[in-house]
Amino acid sequence: MALRDDDDDAAIDHDDLRDVIELHKAVYASHEVLGWYTFSSTDAPPGDDAWAIQDEITAYNESPLLLHLQTQGADPAGRLLLHVYTAGTRDKKPTFISAPYTIVTDDAERLSVDFLANEPGRGGANALAAHLRSLAKSVSLMSERADALVAYLERAAGGGGADADTVRAIRSVCAALPVVRQSPLFDAAFLKELNDALLVNELATITQTCLSVQQLADKCRLAFDEGHEPRSKRGKFL
Repeated sequence: MALRDDDDDAAIDHDDLRDVIELHKAVYASHEVLGWYTFSSTDAPPGDDAWAIQDEITAYNESPLLLHLQTQGADPAGRLLLHVYTAGTRDKKPTFISAPYTIVTDDAERLSVDFLANEPGRGGANALAAHLRSLAKSVSLMSERADALVAYLERAAGGGGADADTVRAIRSVCAALPVVRQSPLFDAAFLKELNDALLVNELATITQTCLSVQQLADKCRLAFDEGHEPRSKRGKFL
């Protein structure tokens, strides 16, 4: 969220914020602005300077939430150092009131967090190989679960009976996914990206082959050049 300075006070750049919201809703049409977030090194509630932003956010939500992230310290119970506040009044003065919350995640988010938590610290090819293996495992697991859901729905459609709670859960998961409609433009863009990736891979293979041929030619030139004796007659280099 871009900010501008008005008389030494932070204020929202509404034009930039509206553009961001429109771009987000183009993909997730059902999402809404719930509030804003800030962070500090302590768990102290936001001060009076946060009210300027809070008041401006009300243009997008009548009762916005404020998410406060504590960047230092550790919770004895191992919980995330997150605090959620709502706007209220105390002693006839506006104040931020702490609100309870529960963190809910889905399988895709848990897979991402598990990968980041277990990402190896090594660099180079080893880190890339570990990343690709983890990615392939995650995709394979999600594909198996998707196949299981499809098989369950097919049995239900064939008269096998279905549990209402399970069907509602499947519908909720499908509603959370971005909608991709088949269209010639989408197919053309997909094929273009696929062809670009295949072309880059082909060029890399050709380059590697040319390098191998060049190295072989240099060795042959060194070993059989008329102006030099074969290496076997000169002995080995030390």
